[in-house]
Amino acid sequence: MKRPLIINFKNYTEVSGEKAVKLAKAAQTVARKLKVEIVVAPPQPALATVAKKVRMPVICQHVDDEKVGSSTGYFVPEIAKSYGAVGSLINHSEHRIEMKIMAVSKENPAIITKSIEAAGSRSKVVCGAGITGKGDVAKAMDLGSHGILVASGIIKASSWVDKIADLAAGMR
Repeated sequence: MKRPLIINFKNYTEVSGEKAVKLAKAAQTVARKLKVEIVVAPPQPALATVAKKVRMPVICQHVDDEKVGSSTGYFVPEIAKSYGAVGSLINHSEHRIEMKIMAVSKENPAIITKSIEAAGSRSKVVCGAGITGKGDVAKAMDLGSHGILVASGIIKASSWVDKIADLAAGMR
């Protein structure tokens, strides 16, 4: 995946229902025009609909570490994938994953070290919060960010296409 501009729809009413598809299509239009990688993260109820209506990467805002089957209320990766998701945000500040470090470190401390080593070069840092224009995007990219994560800066904009295009211009 190229260095992406990730649009997190969060749970804003501005992108509820069919409006989620409209935002995703606006993002797709800009991605094609500017030849940049744009990824959308709609709310869970809109995930399948958005994934079916656009030809671009669609990711989850969160998945749970539970098994398929008897796991009422959880959103598991296998189901997310069946809805068309190609990935997920993980451990977002608004939906943290509870780490049971004490249990892991007592039972098998090597798990921590191995997990960090395994993630290594596969982990990519993306910059979010405070991104308001292409200058912010360009600076974050210059500083080594693999991509950009934006929400309200786009969702609350009067023109989604114009705002996405402005931010995407900083990716080049």
